[in-house]
Amino acid sequence: MTPLWTCRVGERPDESAKEMMSQALAHMVAAQSGVGFQVHPAGQDYEALDAKFEFTEAALDVQLKSTWSPKFTKAGLSYKLEWDWMAKWAMRVGPVILVVLVLDKEPDDWVVYEPESLLVNGRMYWARVDTVSKSHVATGSHSTKTITLPLDQLVCTESVQQWHELILRAYAGFGGAEA
Repeated sequence: MTPLWTCRVGERPDESAKEMMSQALAHMVAAQSGVGFQVHPAGQDYEALDAKFEFTEAALDVQLKSTWSPKFTKAGLSYKLEWDWMAKWAMRVGPVILVVLVLDKEPDDWVVYEPESLLVNGRMYWARVDTVSKSHVATGSHSTKTITLPLDQLVCTESVQQWHELILRAYAGFGGAEA
């Protein structure tokens, strides 16, 4: 079997390794939450979206990012949004969530394997980005925009419940989904 990414001992993995970590952790949260999760094929940019959390009523669009050089402020994780991403997110009818995985600088420390447990050394933060994208694109600006992902918005089963509520509110009145 051909590996999706390779690196020599002591070398830093490429971007695809970080992408795989964010997908794996999102899969774990979806599984624990009891919802479906679908990832677009690796390396394929589909409308600046990587995945969908699949609820009974509708799917939630998600862009997965990861970093080993985060920029934290007192308010949260600062993250720069590219204009072309925002232009695509602004056209979406439903909510779009950005999930950013913060990993340790040492790839060997990303996952700790113990006889009775598996520990992932990373944190995933989230923010809704379709609304800020619509506002930014409406100004006519073609610049990037830096947003803050709040420190209290960690990706977990509770955030998946919040996302489900977002979907229900977004599609209320479209037949079937109720707020």
